[in-house]
Amino acid sequence: MLRRATIGLLAPCLALGAISCRSGGDAITQRPPDRSGDPNATSQTSDPQTPTPPVEPRFDFDLALEPHEGPWTPLAVVDVRPLTPAEDLAPTRVATWRDEMSVAPFPNDPLPGRAIGLLWSVAWWSGGPPNCTDAPPEERVEYHFSRGHDSHYALYFPSDGRGFNYLTGWSVELPLSAGGGRFHGDAAMFRADTPNPWGLGACAHLVEVEVNGGRGGQSIHFIATALRQVEGTDAFAGNAQEVLEALIERLLGALAGEHARVDQAIAAQRGEARERGSDLSGLPRTLDELPPAAPMVIATWLPEPGELDVWVRLRREASASRVVGREVIRDTNSCPPGAPCAHREQGTFETVATATLRVTVGARYRVDRRARLVSETFYAPQVEILHANNRRRVR
Repeated sequence: MLRRATIGLLAPCLALGAISCRSGGDAITQRPPDRSGDPNATSQTSDPQTPTPPVEPRFDFDLALEPHEGPWTPLAVVDVRPLTPAEDLAPTRVATWRDEMSVAPFPNDPLPGRAIGLLWSVAWWSGGPPNCTDAPPEERVEYHFSRGHDSHYALYFPSDGRGFNYLTGWSVELPLSAGGGRFHGDAAMFRADTPNPWGLGACAHLVEVEVNGGRGGQSIHFIATALRQVEGTDAFAGNAQEVLEALIERLLGALAGEHARVDQAIAAQRGEARERGSDLSGLPRTLDELPPAAPMVIATWLPEPGELDVWVRLRREASASRVVGREVIRDTNSCPPGAPCAHREQGTFETVATATLRVTVGARYRVDRRARLVSETFYAPQVEILHANNRRRVR
């Protein structure tokens, strides 16, 4: 049976030895499991005045820089290049669109024993880039792995207790091509600020991973038993973090060029809403009046032809609400004998009408091995005013 030990203390509280955080005034010290006894055993003290002696890190496994299945295939080192539009780049424009694009819409295919892909924080997806290390320790900004047009892989790393969602003796499925069965190991999910021997510290890296000791992976989860960064090599001459940031800036620049057109569309939407009798008091009138927002980024590495496929979407919106009705519901449980009676919650309620102005813009990019932008599709700003009525209790 799978045994789990979940550590609720996240980086940057994590250290190589003892892990100490304060919660509710108490100091909780979590040490790596004592392998001489119960693998789930921990030492804890709740006395904040009790000094905690330093604990040397202990490993039952090798957090190896070299893989288990022989040396890496040599890669030529090249100068890291900034994102540069290709000379023959011919951007396309989509004027009207509704569906949000995704570069990873499919189930996960089996992974080979070694795979190059994009290691990136889920902060990009949730609109939190570019510096995921500013996220508080409790925030879910762990690394995922993207390769091809599969859904993102939720990978784990060998761990002595560092990281979060730490699992002892975790078991992951192996592909039938490797004989099937399960791969076992103590593992946890890492953030960019989790101490590691591979030099990971940015919110995005292009890497080559060894999957489950070189045996490959079968499902959304696997353990990266070894890893090397391949940025600045002939596999990828760019820097993944810098490329994603540059693509965001490119989209923001494109939106700035649409400023007058967006303001005209907002004015047209407001006019149509007023004709329908909508009250737009307090709703912004221009793009500049909308609050700023972080873009959402979805990205993956395509092994063939060796390109980053990146979708960036920015949505800025603001809402204004007003009370349009009030209702007092008294005791309605005195139904005539035998008559059906629908129960209504008693109390005083207000009906609140909310209007939301939303501007959405997007772009999809392809960046080749030489960090050249070779494909660009711009999804022009879509402007809409949404209406909703909600009821809330006031007493």
